[in-house]
Amino acid sequence: MEQTSHSSSLGERNDPTSMYVRCIKPNENKVAGKYNDQLVLEQLRYLGMNEIVRIRRDGFPVHLPAPMFQTRYRCLLPHPRPTNPDIAYIMGLVNAPTSDWQIGHTKIFMRSSVHGPLEAKRTALLQSSALLLQKWYKGSTKRRQYLQWRRAAIVLQAAWRGWFDRAAFLRLRRAALTLQRHLRGAFAREVAAALREMKRVNQEIKLREERNSLAEKAEQERAELENMADQLRGISCSGARAESVNLDNLFDFLADVPAQRGAPDGQSHQPTIAEIGDSMERLADDLHHELENVLAEEIDELSKADTEFQRKPDGAPSDAIPPPPPSTLALQSILQPATPVGSMTLSMTNGVTSNGVSPSDVMTSSLTNGDLMSSSLVMPPPPIMDPTVEDSPIFPPPPPCSLPEPAGPPPPPPPIKDATPPDLTNGIIPNGKVAVIKDKEPIYESVIPRPNGEPLLTSPPPPPPYPPETNGFLSNNEEVEPEAPLPPLPSNVTSPVNPDAISPIGMDSCISPPPTMNGDPNNSERSARRKERVERRLHQLETPAQNTDAPADSTTDLTEFAKLYFNDHPRSPEGTIMATLTRKSKSMELLTKEEMITYHKGNNIPTSHIHLHDPDSVTAAVNIFRDLCRYMRGELTAEKETQVIQSIIGKGLEREELRDEILVQCVRQITECPVEDWAERVWLILCLCAVAWQPSRGLARYYCTWLRARARPVTSPASTGSVTSVASVTSSARAAHCAQWCLDNCRGATPRQLPPSTVEIAAMRRLGTIVCRFFFLDGRTKAIDVHPADTAAAAAARLADKLGLAPQARAGWAVYQQRAGTEEHVRATQYLYDVIAAWEMQQGPGGGSADNRFVFKRRLFRGGRELPHDPVEVALLYAQAVHSVVKMDEFPVSEKVALQLAGLQAQVSLGEPPPSPPPPHTRAYYSHPDQFLPPRVAKQRAAHQWATILAQAHRQYGAGRAELTAKALYLSCVMQYPLYGVTLFPVTYKGYWAHGPNVLLGVGAEGVVLVRPADKVVLAEYPYSNIAAILMDPVDNGLTLSLTHHGQHDGLRCIVLECSQKAEAAWLMAAYSPALGGSLTEEAPRRAAPAAERTRLANALRAARRALIDSALLRRPQDLSAGGFLRNTLRRLSKHRLERVRLDITAETQGECYKGFPSGYWCWARSLPHSLTKLNEAEEVAAMQIFKDIMSHAGLSSNEGSTTNLANNNSVSSHESDSDDRVALAQALLQRCLQKDTLLCELYAQLIKQTTEHPDPSSRVSARHWALLCAAVGAALPPAKPLRRLLLAHLRYRAAALQSAEEGKFARRAEQVALSIAQVPRRLAAPSKEELLCAAARRPMHVRVLLLDGKQHGLVFGPAATADHLVAMLRDKIGLNDAATGYALYEVCANSSPAGAGERALGGSERVGDVLARWEKAGATAAACRLVFKKRLFLGERPLHTACVAEMELLYYQVLHAVRHDRLPIETDEAVMLAALHAQVVKGDCLGGGEECSAAAGAVLPARLANPALPAPAVRLHHLALRGTEPHAAMQRALTLASSWPLTRATIFDVMQSFTSNWPRALWLAVDARGLTLLRRGARAALVSHDHDQLLAVSPAPRALLLVTRADRKHAKLVLSTDQAYQIATLIKDYIEAVRGPVFPAVPQPARPAHPAS
Repeated sequence: MEQTSHSSSLGERNDPTSMYVRCIKPNENKVAGKYNDQLVLEQLRYLGMNEIVRIRRDGFPVHLPAPMFQTRYRCLLPHPRPTNPDIAYIMGLVNAPTSDWQIGHTKIFMRSSVHGPLEAKRTALLQSSALLLQKWYKGSTKRRQYLQWRRAAIVLQAAWRGWFDRAAFLRLRRAALTLQRHLRGAFAREVAAALREMKRVNQEIKLREERNSLAEKAEQERAELENMADQLRGISCSGARAESVNLDNLFDFLADVPAQRGAPDGQSHQPTIAEIGDSMERLADDLHHELENVLAEEIDELSKADTEFQRKPDGAPSDAIPPPPPSTLALQSILQPATPVGSMTLSMTNGVTSNGVSPSDVMTSSLTNGDLMSSSLVMPPPPIMDPTVEDSPIFPPPPPCSLPEPAGPPPPPPPIKDATPPDLTNGIIPNGKVAVIKDKEPIYESVIPRPNGEPLLTSPPPPPPYPPETNGFLSNNEEVEPEAPLPPLPSNVTSPVNPDAISPIGMDSCISPPPTMNGDPNNSERSARRKERVERRLHQLETPAQNTDAPADSTTDLTEFAKLYFNDHPRSPEGTIMATLTRKSKSMELLTKEEMITYHKGNNIPTSHIHLHDPDSVTAAVNIFRDLCRYMRGELTAEKETQVIQSIIGKGLEREELRDEILVQCVRQITECPVEDWAERVWLILCLCAVAWQPSRGLARYYCTWLRARARPVTSPASTGSVTSVASVTSSARAAHCAQWCLDNCRGATPRQLPPSTVEIAAMRRLGTIVCRFFFLDGRTKAIDVHPADTAAAAAARLADKLGLAPQARAGWAVYQQRAGTEEHVRATQYLYDVIAAWEMQQGPGGGSADNRFVFKRRLFRGGRELPHDPVEVALLYAQAVHSVVKMDEFPVSEKVALQLAGLQAQVSLGEPPPSPPPPHTRAYYSHPDQFLPPRVAKQRAAHQWATILAQAHRQYGAGRAELTAKALYLSCVMQYPLYGVTLFPVTYKGYWAHGPNVLLGVGAEGVVLVRPADKVVLAEYPYSNIAAILMDPVDNGLTLSLTHHGQHDGLRCIVLECSQKAEAAWLMAAYSPALGGSLTEEAPRRAAPAAERTRLANALRAARRALIDSALLRRPQDLSAGGFLRNTLRRLSKHRLERVRLDITAETQGECYKGFPSGYWCWARSLPHSLTKLNEAEEVAAMQIFKDIMSHAGLSSNEGSTTNLANNNSVSSHESDSDDRVALAQALLQRCLQKDTLLCELYAQLIKQTTEHPDPSSRVSARHWALLCAAVGAALPPAKPLRRLLLAHLRYRAAALQSAEEGKFARRAEQVALSIAQVPRRLAAPSKEELLCAAARRPMHVRVLLLDGKQHGLVFGPAATADHLVAMLRDKIGLNDAATGYALYEVCANSSPAGAGERALGGSERVGDVLARWEKAGATAAACRLVFKKRLFLGERPLHTACVAEMELLYYQVLHAVRHDRLPIETDEAVMLAALHAQVVKGDCLGGGEECSAAAGAVLPARLANPALPAPAVRLHHLALRGTEPHAAMQRALTLASSWPLTRATIFDVMQSFTSNWPRALWLAVDARGLTLLRRGARAALVSHDHDQLLAVSPAPRALLLVTRADRKHAKLVLSTDQAYQIATLIKDYIEAVRGPVFPAVPQPARPAHPAS
């Protein structure tokens, strides 16, 4: 057997088929992935492969069988093709010589010269045939698709047109029905109105004749005022433009007025100003007496009405307030204070009565219109005179006022001594007294809503008798004012059946009063009928209350709410032996829901009442209840009580989920409270909560029912025969008032921003409001009562009503707040109580009453420059004009015009001037020029010199003028200035220009202007039509105005300013031009998605979940069957937990279940038994850690079963440290998941689960889950496609279903980021802290980019933004055209020396978020590292010459930057010319002695060439030679001068060399579009240069660079030491690609951290 096998093997060995296999080793170690080209070349050379290839090439390397040749190349023949074509004929198709091919027995032998053309021709034929087939196929397919689409479009058009026509028909039919209904209603109302008016016809006929004469006189007065305005307009506006008016000669005609007044009749055909004034005075006197009679009759009629009118809380409309008297009539006699003694008459002169009695000792009667207005003189008080001059004539009183202005000082306080110091009242005027705190009147005070004569039945002692308060206005009579406070508290003295003792309306001041009807004789009859109906209704309510039992309590309603939303509280009797014995018991009895809504005698609760998912909120709820109980029982001091109240309401405002909890706690402690005083204390907090926020929808119904039950009127013991104490009835009545207050304020208002101030708390103790004093610019004040729900708009409307401002003249007036020397506009929707609370938070309790104030003035000037016809508006605008001229110096008023205006102002303030020369008594008024003249003019002379000049100006320009005439003339003069109506803000111009950095930003009706502060000259104008957008820097005070293409100023597309009042200026621009407000507002409210769209998105989400399940990525959940569940977990779960788990399983079984995945699998969970995706054992541990980190980031712990143990945790870290820890946790989590795709998929699966169906969507836990999801989406999308599809479907469905909730906003933000980040490469590092905070706030990131001209532009970008995106945004912002190429962003580290050593050009695809994260990781800040925008690639023949103005400026300052840091070697002559050119650009023409040249030289030249080395006279001569040169022409000359050195457009790097001793060790390497150049530092001569074509290799290393050229001469290989090797290699590659096309990329540059100090 062995012999046979051996012989067979020898036979096979002797007859083999030759096969040669040559094995080549890629490396010596035989390691995969390594290739040694030298070793492989040597093996091929030794094996003789070169000879074999040569022999093969010299012969016939291609040999094909003849049938295969004929079959392969038969297609080249024309039709008809033979089956066996001739081979020679085929060879003839390519003209192949016979020596290159041979025909063998079975094969065809060919050389490559024949085989190549045959293959090329066959390939071309096949490609053309394939294209033809594709064309026909695609054409037929598209044709069928087009026909299908056309038929579908026809069907859709038919359906849509039918629906549109039907909808149009329905709209027309509804419109017709609406018109018919309104028309019939109008006819019915007209008939009813006609019937009502018939009763008044007879009485109105008698008054019509008198009113006609009154109207004729008023019309004549208005016509005279219009005529005077037309005359002034003709005199002052005769020129074509307002700027061309000579303001110095504007009032020269006033000096001739006295002479014209004395001219005889017939010499002057036109009436003078004085005659118009005299006629107006006579007309005012006539109308004065007529108005007295009319108003007296109306007052008598109003005094007969017994109904108490109350004001709406948020400001009654103008039709609900008694109309003011005509503004053109004199009200002096009506506003005169009544004398306290019957026959005593006092004449007021400058605040002192004629009989020596001080005004503070005179009691004033109430104003007829419920008004209280105090006046503070603009002029200082006269000095104390010597006894020798007592007999000198006194200053004559001013003429009678024709406007509704006060005639005396404010009413004095009651003569009752109060022992409480004013400093301890916290800005509150106790008991309604007017006090003075630190020599200043308080601007707000509390109101006591109790009428006169009602005794106090509460525990505090009754106050002394003093005049009662009605909305803060003092009165000494018993008549009911139109605006009444809260109704009085019921007492045992007043009988419920007495209609005169009970208020007909049992509500507080939130009820709107019915409109009063002045002059209506049926008003008293209507009031009587209304009183009868009210008495009948009260009788019906009181009858069952007396005969039946008391109504049942509303605990059943709150019990229903408690059963739905309350936690379980164990029954733990605190402080007893039973509590000690049962403390460690495993099973504890629980409180019933009825017991949880009644009074709790302990101070602590185990957990919150309402189920809260945030442990911080649970801890806060427990602490709130403890503080509430301590406050309720009076265990705190007065100061601590106020702090507790503010803390409780502040926590509710801060956390929305705590608001219902606080309301429930207050309700619980009030219900069945054993001590009435304790309940009243809690009622105070509940009333403050009612005006701070609104209950949620789930609690509102039960809460309002509970309030209605306690707002019922309480009967007195006298009427029911009960023995209830008086104090009990009073407490019940006060509780009813508090409940009614809370019930009336549950109307869906927006929540407050700040907790209540001490003044609001003090006012709420009395169930009253705050009386705020509003200041006017002329020193007058007006006090109105403000409700907690009143906004600035409501207060301004009520103030305008009290002033008598015409409705058409109210547009543009607003409320301002003055504090710490600054003035800030109060937004129309802002609550005034929040403003007062902010004052107190800044200055402490009571500090805001004397240091801060509200100011009423005009904000928007849209009416042009015409004189208004309303005298009240004229008076207000006059005061604002005086303030602008005298105090603010906002107009370029010369000395002559200032004296003319001062004369008119003195006429208005002082009346007719004294005889010349003025006595010493009156000369004191003129010795204060700062009251009449701007500071700029007043400081030119001494005060005693101005006294005589001002007296002369008063006699010359103001004598004989009526007050209204003087105001109109003053206002008409000020209106001629271009800056009238323009609000000025001090700003800093960021950049270089000829006017300096400090300018004024003016915002007016037409546009925005830049004004020079010194002389108020307008430097630049930007109409609103030329402003594209406004951008406010969220970090600092930056304000950027983006201009349109037509609005460019000096070629600039944007103006960068720095303003401390950026928000005020920006919103003022938006008020004038609403189109600019889009960039200032947050996300606009979205309309709810239609039901069909939500259904479609829900189906898409369901399909995405099923696709993910089908992809086998998810791990199947555990099957908790009934038997296994009972066997495994029954002994571990209590009865309570078992019931909860059973309910959860039942809910899951009722939902959709697909392949074993129930609906509860996709919802939020507190714990996770295993990972959601399929992972190995090690990754499973990491997945569980991911879930723990997610829950810890949200403030939860995954191993907690309930939140009951969180109540005992009192150690709460600060907000900042907690935020920092959460950011660090999120960064570590994302960094760990980004390194592995499986963990990233697990992270997204868990985040999608935790953001689905959260039990408390408005809690902070849900918001933190969504914030983490937004941050993860900004870093990288899930790598698995099914999971990415589920993510997008989840985000779209949540955004559509919850469009107005926080979840919907987060979902929309995450969807936008996901769609944008899909186009950029994946991030490998975790995001920065700034990016995480922006994701949590749902706002984009912000970075400032520095330009070399000193400007800084703020750019807003998202997580997916790259360097190319920022470059495109910045190019569009500064106005670079498409021809300006080669610009890039540089990452520059501060304190880098030399300049340019610490900068790095960002790659186009590099994400900006990675740059910020690298800065943060290196410990750098925005000040240490910044982004710089400059030109990187200089291409073209003349790269420094451009027609784009913006690019020219950028190149100019880039060259100056290089010169300043000595990167551009220049000589002394060139430095002189460059300094002169820069002085011409910045300073303009040479006007001084050369100081501007020295400053320009020091700004642009290096230290070696600056002063004193630079000859200053030479620079000045060159500057003089440039006179008249435009700035852009000077820039172009400077660029031409710099272009004299060829390497100006090159990028210079600092390198070191050690390969030759002939060159210095420190060199410059210049890289430009032509090649590389080595030269000495600071020198122009090149040592060696190489073109880009000569480069063979560029090999960068971390600290070295190897350059290999093909030059045959010396230095063909350069080895340089530099830290910027990768920058140099990348720049060389970019230049080569820009010139010749794409090349292989350079070695990838490793990301290095930024070094701030390197």
